[in-house]
Amino acid sequence: MYMKLTVKKPGLEMSTAQSELDLSYGQRYQDVTIPEAYERLILDTIRGDQQHFVRRDELKAAWEIFTALLHRIDKGELKSVSYKPGSRGPEEADELLKKLAMLKHMAIHGSLQPYNLNYYEAALMLVYLLR
Repeated sequence: MYMKLTVKKPGLEMSTAQSELDLSYGQRYQDVTIPEAYERLILDTIRGDQQHFVRRDELKAAWEIFTALLHRIDKGELKSVSYKPGSRGPEEADELLKKLAMLKHMAIHGSLQPYNLNYYEAALMLVYLLR
């Protein structure tokens, strides 16, 4: 399989290049200094670029949505779903995606009716529809 991608060049500049599917940065970009993990983040912050951070009101809203869910997990009221490593994940995830697709369709077409969702599914639906 051969694939070419448009990728961001390593470094602090925002520029792209055509690249073959090759995940070995050290060999591919020998003439480029690759910044340390937080070097780019700190430079963006100094430049006033806040895209890597959430606002205070976003963080508060996220905690309001998920705090009750986290309490139920801590109390053992919600069970995790096992699935085979290397698989697509649990079948329940596919069922949830089907429900979300139906809810999105209903919301777009103005016919959103009450739907039989548990608390976890409702929280995921809310996050999905609000993004």
